[in-house]
Amino acid sequence: MRRASGQGDSSGRPTRSRLTIELPGDLVEEVKDAVVWLQKNDEDETLAKFVAEALRGRLAHLRQQHDFGPRFPRRANPKLRPGARIKP
Repeated sequence: MRRASGQGDSSGRPTRSRLTIELPGDLVEEVKDAVVWLQKNDEDETLAKFVAEALRGRLAHLRQQHDFGPRFPRRANPKLRPGARIKP
């Protein structure tokens, strides 16, 4: 995973990073079905937009639940081993 600041590039667009994860197959299929349905019904939807909005919503909920304010504290090590739990 490439780390991005989110501040944007010279064009003013936020930087983007690739994140590869494995999810339950039934969840992936339902999300794809939802995105296609939304696209057919004149919604401006993409798989990336759908997932980003879901992650932002979950983060907002967790920040409020754990009283972290605008963002969680930065992790000490920017590298994250696949499948490994982070030790506090």
